[in-house]
Amino acid sequence: MAVIAASGAAMLAACSADEEVAEVGCAVELDPQSSEPTATPSPGNPSGCPPQPTEACPGSAAECAYALSCQSQPVTVSYGCDVGPQLLEQPCSMPFDYCPAAKLLCDPIGADGTSLWRRIGGTDEPPGCPWERPAAGSECFTGHYGQQRCGYWCDRQTKATWTVATCAAEASTQGKWRYDDACCG
Repeated sequence: MAVIAASGAAMLAACSADEEVAEVGCAVELDPQSSEPTATPSPGNPSGCPPQPTEACPGSAAECAYALSCQSQPVTVSYGCDVGPQLLEQPCSMPFDYCPAAKLLCDPIGADGTSLWRRIGGTDEPPGCPWERPAAGSECFTGHYGQQRCGYWCDRQTKATWTVATCAAEASTQGKWRYDDACCG
C-alpha cells in the first residue's frame, strides 16, 4: 500500500467554488449523533502500534488497524508505523465522509472519480467537519480555503441518502453552511 500524500491543492481541486449549492436547503429535521466519535485499535494489532492513530508510534509495527466512528458508518483503516503513523492508501465510498477521532476525510481526489481517505486538520488544511450535522444557514469557519465540504446522512436511521454540506466563505474566513438538494427528494 502506498502512503497518501495530503495536499490542500487536491482538496481545492475537488471543491470548486463555481459549483452551486442550495443556500438554505430543505427543511430536514436534524437528529443528534448517538455517540461521541471514537478510534479503537484492532485486537490483532502488533505490539508496536500506538493506542490511537493520531499518536506517535512507540514501536516499528508494519501495519496498525483502527476501527473508527465516521459520519457514514464505522470503518477500519490501516496505518504504517515504520516512520510515523502514516495513513496507508485506502479507498472510501462516501464523498466527504469524516472520522473525527483520526481526522480523516473521504476525499474525491482521483481523476477517475475514486475517493481516498486523507488526514486533514494540519496548518495548511481545512478544519475538520462537525460531528453533529450543522443546520443549513448556520455560521461556519473556513480558514483561508474559502470553502469546506462535509458529508452526512439525510436520515441516520434509514441511511438511504447521503448529502454534502458546504461551508462557503462570505467574509474573509466566516461562512454559512449550505446543502445540496439530496435530502429534498
